[in-house]
Amino acid sequence: MADQLARYGEVRRGGIGVEFQDLTPELADAFGLPSTSGALIARVVPGAPAERAGLRSGDVVVQANGHPVSNADDLRKRIGLTPIGQTLKLSVVRDGRTRNVSVTVEDPVWLRQPGGAMHPDLDGALFQDVYENGESVAVEIVEVQKGSPAWEAGLRAGDVILAVNRTRVRSTAEMKSRIRRSRSAVLQLQRDGRLYVLRLE
Repeated sequence: MADQLARYGEVRRGGIGVEFQDLTPELADAFGLPSTSGALIARVVPGAPAERAGLRSGDVVVQANGHPVSNADDLRKRIGLTPIGQTLKLSVVRDGRTRNVSVTVEDPVWLRQPGGAMHPDLDGALFQDVYENGESVAVEIVEVQKGSPAWEAGLRAGDVILAVNRTRVRSTAEMKSRIRRSRSAVLQLQRDGRLYVLRLE
């Protein structure tokens, strides 16, 4: 696990601030689309790049940078593989008409999870999923407030959480679920290429 994640602390996935879902035959028919290929925008985060670019809930993304979008997962991966700061060109179907929209991929601060919602000892830390090839593979601490419970527990920005109670975690959702299953938790984390163990009481 340590070898596989030796560089993950420097990997960040950008985002545009949308939630996608797959197209069902019924939805495709309702939108006047010839097939279920594409990704339906279910929600746009206020103030995120997608909203600023003019994307709306109900838009159907059919191409990304000239490549056909097969489903929601395909589009998530394409966004995840686009470096932060670069522009993603999307072809979107709205009201039966196709339009092109350019949106800049940004550091997805809206996805950061407060540690206090997981465990009191994690209060003051912000967590974010780490991605490799468009897939979530671990959890990184992106910020720790000095003097907070998380700081006093020994956590620092840049730490990568690999496992909770000896079980691999690949996302903040998995981490939260594992911690909530027991009163105490043991975190396995990586810092500067070394492995550490931290117990939460």
